[in-house]
Amino acid sequence: MIQIDTIAAQNILMKSSLAKETVKCVEEMAELQKELCKAALKDPSYVNITEEMADVYLTLRIMQMGYGISEDDINEMISYKIGRTLARLEERSQQE
Repeated sequence: MIQIDTIAAQNILMKSSLAKETVKCVEEMAELQKELCKAALKDPSYVNITEEMADVYLTLRIMQMGYGISEDDINEMISYKIGRTLARLEERSQQE
């Protein structure tokens, strides 16, 4: 499980704004996307991917707090998404 200092994340949100942090989150996700695309085409950079993943995890935690989304709601949605994906994969494998 990823550990993010909740108090520090709250301080970031309080000293900035939800709108600014939302834009930053989108920017960080774009940077991760870029690194992952580069990794798919050539040798991946473990350091660059790790750095961008850390940025995305942090900004997503700030989004979670800013939009008042509970851990339970996220975990419930993750479980749903995993189940749906596994069902789709199973369906595809039966069609082949």
